[in-house]
Order: sequence, then structure tokens, then C-alpha cells
Amino acid sequence: MSDEVNVANLALALVGSASGKSFILESWDLTNDESRNDTLRACQTFLPRARSYCQQVLDWPECMRYGPLAAAPAVPIAMPGWTYIYTKPEGCLTLRAVVLTDTLDLAHGIEHALPYQVLGQQVGILVLSSEVYAKYLLEVTDATQWSEPLRELIAHRLALYLARALGPGLDVQAQMVKLYDLAWTEARQSLGREHYISQRPRPVYRHRDGYRNYQWPGFWSH
Repeated sequence: MSDEVNVANLALALVGSASGKSFILESWDLTNDESRNDTLRACQTFLPRARSYCQQVLDWPECMRYGPLAAAPAVPIAMPGWTYIYTKPEGCLTLRAVVLTDTLDLAHGIEHALPYQVLGQQVGILVLSSEVYAKYLLEVTDATQWSEPLRELIAHRLALYLARALGPGLDVQAQMVKLYDLAWTEARQSLGREHYISQRPRPVYRHRDGYRNYQWPGFWSH
């Protein structure tokens, strides 16, 4: 079975356990069984939505990227109060920080973050620079790259959508909401443990004022 089918079956198992009905997929392709096809279509419709939602609610290492903001579009949308307009990186789900490249230390973090505003695909800032760097979350569509906590969270979010689409009842939908909230809490705690282990205090050169300082665990919190 594909990774998408495994995630969908986990979601269907959650809905089935709460509703007393049996749902299972054997492949990601339509079959001659229309009842199974209805379930498959629902999974194919809502899995991308669940994936996109879950990948931007927490700072997943597999989704985190760093890169320059693109040049402004030819005819940018007006953003009153924001002097310089840039474009979000391709595939960006959400921005976490915007900085000038000369204040960026990829190994240890971002300092001197700039205020910014997002409008659609545009990003407005107040400083003119040849390059503006961003920390952002990229949508990762390849299920083989998802960590287990992310996979679990997507499955629980998908179960919430399927409980509404497949119509097993409001009580089942309420159970799926509670299960998703628990899965989100577990995922956040899991990321917190991994973050604490990987982010030990270490000296970081601050480019503008020229002295060394320490960054502590929790620096990436949002």
C-alpha cells in the first residue's frame, strides 16, 4: 500500500471505531465497488486539505525552509504602510520570520527579525535590501518524507473531515475533534522534546554589533 493509503486507512479506522462502521482502502485507485469509490473520493479530496493545514500549524523540521524572498510582482497589490513589496517563496505555506541576509546564521538561528505583513502571495517590509531572507514552512506533498508525528496528525485531521463527509453522525464528529486536539498536543510535545535536544546553548556571532551571545532552547518558538 502507498503511504497515502496508509494515512487514509488510519483516518478511516478512527472514524470506523467511533461509528461502528468498517472503512478500509486497498489502493489509491478507483474500483468497480462504488461504495468504496465514495470513500476513496472523500479521502482523495480531503487528504491535501488535511496535509496543508497540519503542516503549517507547527514547525515541522521536514517542512522548514530558508530562502530569499522573490522580487516584487510587476504590478504589486497596494499595501499601505509597507514600503517595499516582495513575493513569498514558491510552495510557501506560511512565513515564520523575515530578515536581511547579513543577519542570518543558518546554523544557529535568525537574529534581528524584521516586521512584515503578508497579503496573498505578497510580503511587505519597511527596509530596502538587495536580498531579503525568510524562514518559512514549505508544503511537503511526498508522504514518504513525513515524520511519524506529522503522519499521525494528518490522519487525525483527515478523520475529522471524513466524519463530516461520510455522515456517521454529530457524536462521531465531536469525538474526532477531541482526538485531533489530543494528537496536536502530542505532536507539539514531541517537537518540543526534539527541539530541546537539538538546540543547546551555543555562541553565535552577531554581525551588526560584533560580540558573541548565547541562544537558548525556545528560540524558534512562535
